[in-house]
Order: sequence, then structure tokens, then C-alpha cells
Amino acid sequence: MTKNERQEIARERWRNAKGKGCFIHPTGFGKTYETSVLIDKVLTKTSGIGKVLILVPFVNLIKQWQESIDKLVVNKDNVQIMTVQLYVMNNYHESPLLLVLDELDEFYGEERIKIVKGITCAYKFVVGLTATPHDKTGRQLIAFQYIPIVDEITEQEALDNKWISDYKQYNLKIELNENERKEYDTLTEIIGSCFGKFHSFEHAMSVLTGNKETGEAGYQIAIKHAMFNGWKNNMDLSITANQEINNVWNPNKIIGYAKTFNEAVRIRNTLLDLGQEKFDTTLRLISKFLNTKTIIFSNSIAFANKIHLLINQKHQIKDNLFDNNYPYCVLYHSDMESQYVFVPEKNKKVKYGVKKLKEYYLNLVRQGFSKAIASAKALDKGLDIKDIRLAIIAGGNSTTNRQKQREGRAKRLETLPHDKPVIIINLYYADTKEERDLKDRQKRSLKSKIQYIDDIDDVNLDEEEQEITI
Repeated sequence: MTKNERQEIARERWRNAKGKGCFIHPTGFGKTYETSVLIDKVLTKTSGIGKVLILVPFVNLIKQWQESIDKLVVNKDNVQIMTVQLYVMNNYHESPLLLVLDELDEFYGEERIKIVKGITCAYKFVVGLTATPHDKTGRQLIAFQYIPIVDEITEQEALDNKWISDYKQYNLKIELNENERKEYDTLTEIIGSCFGKFHSFEHAMSVLTGNKETGEAGYQIAIKHAMFNGWKNNMDLSITANQEINNVWNPNKIIGYAKTFNEAVRIRNTLLDLGQEKFDTTLRLISKFLNTKTIIFSNSIAFANKIHLLINQKHQIKDNLFDNNYPYCVLYHSDMESQYVFVPEKNKKVKYGVKKLKEYYLNLVRQGFSKAIASAKALDKGLDIKDIRLAIIAGGNSTTNRQKQREGRAKRLETLPHDKPVIIINLYYADTKEERDLKDRQKRSLKSKIQYIDDIDDVNLDEEEQEITI
């Protein structure tokens, strides 16, 4: 069975469910394509009278959807695409014939659930799309009550039928140096002590930021927490026991604990994101697979910026036709600045704004002028470079959805031969939070595709792709 044939089965099941249901299909299966075909059929059946509203959680998904709609939908003027944030902020109350909710796992929280329920969007038909239905938070369970699952394809099924790229996933262990390890252990002790006072990081942060759902200010939450632990206003501090309680549990102390907790977590995360071995190992991987198109994912802009500079200091691509040096590695993140770039068609440098610069960099990679792209979260969802062969995930947390999206950016079958699996390398510091988070993220991953390794020499591509000097 071809992928298109399987997509038609999904659409038929949606129709049999009276036009209300969710597709759970793995990243790379073509959810945008299959839904665009569905939209075209719905609008054709209504002679172009009906309206379709597509809500997406990220602005970069709009272009992806627009391109698909332009290609596949005859009555494309009847289709509106916008971010769910814009819909909520402007207090829209639309009544589309068909509502499409892309990345349904992002539709949680009071205002978005109102859309799902049809309260602020009176749809007749609805289709939800997601690749990650089993998030440990269970935040999609409400959505599934109103948009039930009508078709589900497992990753194994998609792999067996060659609907998505085959892949290998390596978990590559790296080590903190001596000074980093000492700092990490100290910060972990501080975090553990603060955790014992709040029992959750979220509760500690509510002391600093308040609770939007209840409307309580942070100081009010601190007072409630203090009173729960025996503190009272106007305590008789001549009593030794009251002194002891006040010294530990007065609201100002609690706010101080929360600040310490937040700062320790921030510093520890930065330590893991910017540890020296992570840069060194990424550079070694790039040098080992120089002729391989690569995405480097990180949690921080600082890492993306630095690794981008380090790679380009070591490697360049010479364009003999225009006598210009293209960057081996380009950037893609939310804090980029406009700059001058070389445009071959004009044979000169032109100043590009951020939006145009991002697209320019993506095209350099797509066309093979540049071989790597360093991203800080911005490429997690919505943007595809179809012939990526290597994904280096240099930073991660316990979020399963983000991990799946990062892996999925590399899992594109269209331009890769079936005998060339995508290589995904997860870098993690041994005996740290990164190792625990990695294991947590991969609980539902295909174990047969995961291999723990200690050295980059255990990572293998095709012989012709290795050790090439540019």
C-alpha cells in the first residue's frame, strides 16, 4: 500500500465519523498534504460556498500550509490560516464549515480548549492533527473528548511500509569536565534543598509570578505556603518555637527560596547547554561527516551562535563560479539580526532583514551551498529540509513532543534513497539531568532504533560520506 492510499483510508474514516476526528500520524507521513486534499474535497462538495479555518500554534507553520493549499485546493480563497494566539487575542468567534487544528498537542489551556469545544469557534466539521498523542502530562485528553481519534498510524507501521525515512538513533555520552562537575553537583544540592520546600518547581515559580488561573499574586501564594507550614501573621516571637518557624517559613523567606530555586535551575541548565565537551563533540561530528547535510538542535541561542562560529572558523565552502565563500553552517533562531549576504544572481552582497535572511539561509542548505544549520528551537516544528541526513540534538529536556518534532525534521523520505537511514545523535552529559530526561523522552520510542555509545567512531554513515576535506 502506498502512502497516498493509506492517507485516503484515513480521510474515509474521518468521513465515516461524520467529519469530526483526529489523525495521529507520525512526523514525516504528510499530515499537511493529506489534510489539504481533504479540504479540497470538502470545498468541492459544497461548491466552494463553505469556509475553512486552519489554526496553527506557530507562525512558521502558516507558510507551510499556504504552499500546500495553493497547490492542492481549487477554492483556496475560501481557506483562512492563522495562529491560535492571534485567534484568541482578537477574541474571534468564527463559524467555519471545517476547522483544522494543526499540532493538536498544543491546544491546551482554557482559551484553546474553548476553541476545541466549539464555544468560540462554531464549526460543523473538525479535524485535529498530531504526531505526539501520548504526552505524559495528559493535556490532550480533553481535546480527544471533542475530537476523537479516528485514525492512528504507529511509527513502526510507517517504517515497515516505507512511508517515512528509516533512521538510526545514537545516544552519545559525554562528560562534564572537573570544574563543571563540581559546579553541577553544588547546584543540584541547592535545587534539591529548594525542591524539598516546595515539592515542585512550578509551585515555586508561582510564588514569583502569581497564578493566572486563580488571579492570586505571588505574595498571596507565599503567605498561604507559609501558613501551611505553621507560620502566622503577628506571631509572638518571644516564643522560641515561633522564632524557629518565622526564621524558616515567613513569606519573605519563601520568596527568597523561590528566587534561589529559579536561579540555580537557570544556571544548571546553562551549564548543561554550554558545557565545553558539547561544543567539542559537535565539531568532531561535523568534521567526521563533512559532506553530510546536517541540522544541529540546541536549547539556547548562545549555543547555536557559538557552534555556528566555531564550525565556520574551521570549515568553508568555496564557490569557484562567483569566487565567494559560502558559510558551511548557517543560523536559524528567533534572535537573528539583519545583515549583508552574498547573492549569486546579483554577484554582490545585499542587506537582508531577519525574515528574508532566514529564508535565504534555509535555501542555502536546501540547495547544498551550505551543509549545516544551527537552530535554537525555531526549527522544532513546521520547517522541513527534505534531504537532511544527520541531526545532532545537542540539548534536550523532558518534553517528549519537542524531541519527536526534532527527530521528525530529519525523517523525510522524498529525496533520500531507501537504503540510507537518517542518523539522529542525542548528546547527553552522563550522570546528569540530561541523562534522566533523555531516558524519559524515549520511553515510548522504538527501542530497536536506539543505541547507547561512548565514542563518535561508533557512528557510521556511508563510506563515501566520511572524512572528506573541503
